[in-house]
Amino acid sequence: MFSKKLSPLNSEELEPLSPSHKRHKNSKKPTHQSSSTSFFKEPDKSYTTIQGEDVKKEKEGVIADIPIATVIPTSQNWETIEWFRRPNAGVSPTMFTVVLCFKKWDVESTGGKEILTWNGVIELYWDDFRLNGYPVDRGVPEDIWRPKTIGNTGFDLGVAEKGLQVPKFAKTSQQDSTHNNGKKEGVSDGSLKMHVPVKLGGGGFNMSELLKRFWSFPYDSVRIDLICQFHNPHKNGDSPPYLKLNFDRPNLKNRLNDGIYQHVDWTATRHANDYALKQFSYAIGTNPTPLWGNPAASLPGLLLSLQIARTPNFYVSKGMTPLYLVSFFGLLTYSIEPADLPSRISLVSALFFTVYAIQWVTIERLPRLPFSTVLDGVAQSVVSALILIAVGTCVSFRMGRPKGGCSGECGDDFDTEKAEVYDRIFAVVVMLYVGGYSFLYHVIYKSKQNENEHGWTRPWVAGRAMSNKWFGPIEAYRLVTDEEFEDRTNKKFMGEGERVEKNDEW
Repeated sequence: MFSKKLSPLNSEELEPLSPSHKRHKNSKKPTHQSSSTSFFKEPDKSYTTIQGEDVKKEKEGVIADIPIATVIPTSQNWETIEWFRRPNAGVSPTMFTVVLCFKKWDVESTGGKEILTWNGVIELYWDDFRLNGYPVDRGVPEDIWRPKTIGNTGFDLGVAEKGLQVPKFAKTSQQDSTHNNGKKEGVSDGSLKMHVPVKLGGGGFNMSELLKRFWSFPYDSVRIDLICQFHNPHKNGDSPPYLKLNFDRPNLKNRLNDGIYQHVDWTATRHANDYALKQFSYAIGTNPTPLWGNPAASLPGLLLSLQIARTPNFYVSKGMTPLYLVSFFGLLTYSIEPADLPSRISLVSALFFTVYAIQWVTIERLPRLPFSTVLDGVAQSVVSALILIAVGTCVSFRMGRPKGGCSGECGDDFDTEKAEVYDRIFAVVVMLYVGGYSFLYHVIYKSKQNENEHGWTRPWVAGRAMSNKWFGPIEAYRLVTDEEFEDRTNKKFMGEGERVEKNDEW
């Protein structure tokens, strides 16, 4: 809740005018009226005025030019207010405080597809000065102005996107009734709240459609970018900017260790199936260029990103590590005498078939793709290494035997020293190929490159969706959800993420 009620013209706390500021009954009405009089059908003496920075000084006992936006109606004229219009229309933007509730996420593997589901709540808090003193038992007016929220494709905002969700009173108090024998009645202080349930629509997001990120399997990851736009549903008589967002809702006293403000209310787990949530990134954004007839920087948006990576432990321990060990044992064949060609070849042949046996362990959990992945590349490089070892074994034997060949064992005629030179050459080539090309370049470097382009570390501005082009961050944060975060919070967190200084890196 806000600690102060916001005036339409300033952020100072509103107070009733002193008796000396009331209009004299014989004074003339001011000849000038604010352009905001369209809020009310017939402004009359049943209004109570309040102070603000734009209220002009008293002239000869008469208030001159009090902006109609600073006029609060009493209980006698609630029906005369045009609730559908934005408070402060044409004067100042309506300020919204946002809190993000991260409820639950999951990844389900069905029919060869990986479906991501996520649901949460976007909490919105704002002030409507016209409701100050409004009886709570009347209920929030059905046509009260509230922002029109629009999600990008696949982001379901429920009935709020259709404009059917009515906000609720955020804070009320008790005061003496003026029409019910002086009994106490609940009244609003003008603050409103609207909790918008959100989820990934259509049963979830099919992550299997993002094929390029699978190239680095099992080190593949994905960044799912979402946006909630905020529009003014009634622009007649109004001018941009209509709305502004902030993350300035004060945190609870027992949660101050997590941050001064409530940015994220987290009640989710970090892991789901094969995946882990690396980061939850969120930002206030706007349109950097004119969009849909709106000038630049006039449309606020809430930018959200789920940054998810596969946990590769199963595939590393059951696939990649055994495969690299096969190439290591293949190199041990060079410890056998170069003249013992049959023993060397038989060992390499056994290791060759072991490669395919190892792949069968993980085959049921491998994605069906039209291209080779990092895991496939490791298997192929190990097979190539075994072939190089076999070729090197044959070459060293041929170079070490006598010119006329050997009938049976070569014995002392075999040039062991010369053969060992070729053994060392091929051993170095195999180690450079497996360690340098296969592991350092193919697994480490290329996987990281693919992650930066198509994975969870990709910045928002590099996204290919139209929403990434239409809206950019202006105040960005990231909540790092690593193992330390999970151990510290135990699935319960309410606080702030880390501020990202460079928006193009968010």
